[in-house]
Amino acid sequence: MKHYLLLAALAVAAPLHLNAKPAVPTIEQLAAFPDISSLSVSPDGTQIAGLQARGEERVILVWKTDDLSAAPTTIGAGRMKFQSVGFIKNGLLAVTLWQPFDLRTDRVNKTFISKFFITDTEGKQWKEPISVPRATSRNEELEQALSNATVLDTLPNDPDHILVVNGSGSNSGDVYKVNLRSFTSQRIQKTEERVAGYLTDLNSELRARLRQDVDGTGAYVATEFRNPATNAWEEHFRSHVKDRDITQVVGFADDPNIAFIQSNVGRDKTIIYEYDITARKQREVLFEHKFFNAGTVHVNRYKDVEGVPFGALLGVTYSGPRENEVEWTHPVFKGLNQGVRQALGIQSSDVTLVDPATGQRATTQADTGRAVRVIDYSKDLKTFVLAVSGPANPPEYHLLRNGKLTLLAKSYPKIDPAALGDTLSLIHI
Repeated sequence: MKHYLLLAALAVAAPLHLNAKPAVPTIEQLAAFPDISSLSVSPDGTQIAGLQARGEERVILVWKTDDLSAAPTTIGAGRMKFQSVGFIKNGLLAVTLWQPFDLRTDRVNKTFISKFFITDTEGKQWKEPISVPRATSRNEELEQALSNATVLDTLPNDPDHILVVNGSGSNSGDVYKVNLRSFTSQRIQKTEERVAGYLTDLNSELRARLRQDVDGTGAYVATEFRNPATNAWEEHFRSHVKDRDITQVVGFADDPNIAFIQSNVGRDKTIIYEYDITARKQREVLFEHKFFNAGTVHVNRYKDVEGVPFGALLGVTYSGPRENEVEWTHPVFKGLNQGVRQALGIQSSDVTLVDPATGQRATTQADTGRAVRVIDYSKDLKTFVLAVSGPANPPEYHLLRNGKLTLLAKSYPKIDPAALGDTLSLIHI
């Protein structure tokens, strides 16, 4: 991935600063929707989608990555209010929105309910992932309205299908495999009471789930794995609420028998370790930070990617000085991060960390002013959407495509960063 190294040679033009005092942003400017948000890139890297604010409303914009100067396709909301948008397949968008709903009790209350739709990149057809029969009563109508599908697995190596969970209330709901071309569905898992959620392995097989219940000790959350030999769900971990212990699955290795577990059992900070499901045995620690909680893992879920094997560990998140920090572990992403930082002039400085519980001290590097994070990327790892932000720098979005870095948009272009000043963060560890 030599083209990432070319980023170091990119010249970033510095804005001209005049001596005029910057205008203090108004409350309306600070409280407004960001001009651009919810950016994502299509798996083939040919399109970008995002939300654009227009006063109190938002619309969907779709750009072609090879011609950013061309006017984007605009998709309006009508009576609906967009919350988020993202590519779910090439040419298809997953959209969450607030939909008007007449709640009928003793009287009619006009409100909004959250809904999930699939549409094309021109907004011509809108489909719910799972069709429901026409309600025959008010109770059934309300139940259907509150039942909202959520994506469990995008099935990144399947061009036509996704896995969704359809449910409401405390139960997770049944799992369906949905054909996004015909919008037919097949139920692959009927849920049970007290099941709070499912997880798939890298082969997109249902492999783990969470179950909430109460025993003689109190309320607990159990982690269960599905035994491929018997298809039965078997409990492996039980975390009681009163103990404030965390033991949860955050991913799977390319070997479906190896899960990545986030846990703080017996320690002050959460770590991530490998877990042998069949042997019910903890293996080596994958990630541990002396001062911050480990979060989740980034794993390559795409097959046939040049230079990055299927299931390769890309990086690990942790709750660092800027909240969700990422320590990139794969050479491609480490090189990308290094090149982009150099191209954008992002600097770091020494920061001394102190753990108040132990008095342990350490000096590390932390970004000063601005930091960069990866928002989304294409399957071939040649197209990236990046966000650059800091305490005095509202997020601005960049497109990195085939080694070329281009400014896409600023979230709050009317706010002068010079008027925001610097912020001193207090880090609690």
